[in-house]
Amino acid sequence: MVNATKLAAQTAGNEFEEICAEFIASTFLNLQHIRPGEWHVIRINQGDRSGIARYEQYAHLSAIADACKGNTELATTLGTDYLICPDIVVIREPASDAVINYSAMLVDETVALHTACGLLTADFH
Repeated sequence: MVNATKLAAQTAGNEFEEICAEFIASTFLNLQHIRPGEWHVIRINQGDRSGIARYEQYAHLSAIADACKGNTELATTLGTDYLICPDIVVIREPASDAVINYSAMLVDETVALHTACGLLTADFH
């Protein structure tokens, strides 16, 4: 019989998130040959309240949170903890025009001018 000590909930949760991030990185990133590009598995610190709003497609959530700070009626309607904060995100670096145009001219400075660039602040390196 194994004599194990139960971890505190917060400690267990943190360790579980770390194990999950390691598992995703060790499996997903090993499939690079079928998912080309530069990928990152990032474990989000739950103390970082900017959460998912750090990513371009969710940047508007910061504006909503800021609007709630100055308007109690809006904050009550939407809730005070509006920003989503995932435990782990998997992102792909944007491909440069040179990479996209490797075998044929597909894009230039006149096309795809409003595509997302991914992470707003590259602080995961």
